[in-house]
Amino acid sequence: MLESLVIEGGIPLRGEYRIHGAKNSALPILAATVCRGAVYEIYDCPRIGDVFAMEAILHAMGVTTRWEKDCVIVDSRGLERTAVPRELMAEMRSSVFLMGSLLARSGEAVIYRPGGCNIGKRPIDIHINGLTQLGFEVCTKDEEVSCRGACQGGKLTLPYPSVGATENLMMAALAGRGDTIIKNCAAEPEIVDLQGFLRTCGFQVYGAGTDTIFVRGAQGSALSAGPAEVMYFILEDRIEAATYMAAVLGSGGRALFRNIRAEYMTETLRCFERMGAAVRAADGCIEVWSLGRLKSPGMLITQPYPGFPTDCQPQLLTLAAAARGVASCILGWFDEKKLQAL
Repeated sequence: MLESLVIEGGIPLRGEYRIHGAKNSALPILAATVCRGAVYEIYDCPRIGDVFAMEAILHAMGVTTRWEKDCVIVDSRGLERTAVPRELMAEMRSSVFLMGSLLARSGEAVIYRPGGCNIGKRPIDIHINGLTQLGFEVCTKDEEVSCRGACQGGKLTLPYPSVGATENLMMAALAGRGDTIIKNCAAEPEIVDLQGFLRTCGFQVYGAGTDTIFVRGAQGSALSAGPAEVMYFILEDRIEAATYMAAVLGSGGRALFRNIRAEYMTETLRCFERMGAAVRAADGCIEVWSLGRLKSPGMLITQPYPGFPTDCQPQLLTLAAAARGVASCILGWFDEKKLQAL
């Protein structure tokens, strides 16, 4: 890791850039390789710290991985343990996804309340309550969370469209004795991507991208009869795209971004245009450029997809610092009374 970066400013950013696979798809998909023992080739997987942290957790559980350029090959047939090491789980919040995949594979899982988040408390109560409603026995002691049992199926409604809880419950329901319907789901493109991966593995999951997801209980059939080898290409990273686009616009430059679809970035691109930027999109490419000094976007409220993404709030406020006028951004998951007070 580099200890420091030296940046020489005052130069507009110009050129072309290809967007990598989405981190927020890669992490739950890597966790999902545990759902059934097989060999997985996952293409366009980003080589970043969170992915390496998930790799380390998989290694500790008996799963092997190796890289071939941007493809990570995962062999989960040798899974040996169903407890996620505490010291590794503390490094990354997304390791909580392993709770659902381990329950689908083995009917038991032991995790610890995850770390890896610096924006404040983000409890996993929605995950735990959902698993309980599906028929799993969940016990918590201090920071340890242990689960066992089998999904009984049925209907449950999430109190908030949590991305992580939606993905965890999708995986936990895969080997259910009955079918599961999850309502008030998050609708992010990365959830659609996880559904695509699970269906490639032989599971029956439908409805991702809407507020209702249906999971057919496999009762062991898909766990044993699915393909021995799975190839999958990860969705492009809309957050990475927004980050580089903000840098281009903030420097007064112009750039073409490949491997990114505008329909996944509607609210972000609208915000850039509202600030006075030019945007042109076609055939999986987006070009952005500055038409002069930007203006403030005004007040933004982050919301679940398809609203303005919370993960783009830092980039937007940094860009707004170079624009004319006053900008503010409010996290949409705040309590309504807090919003009114603001």
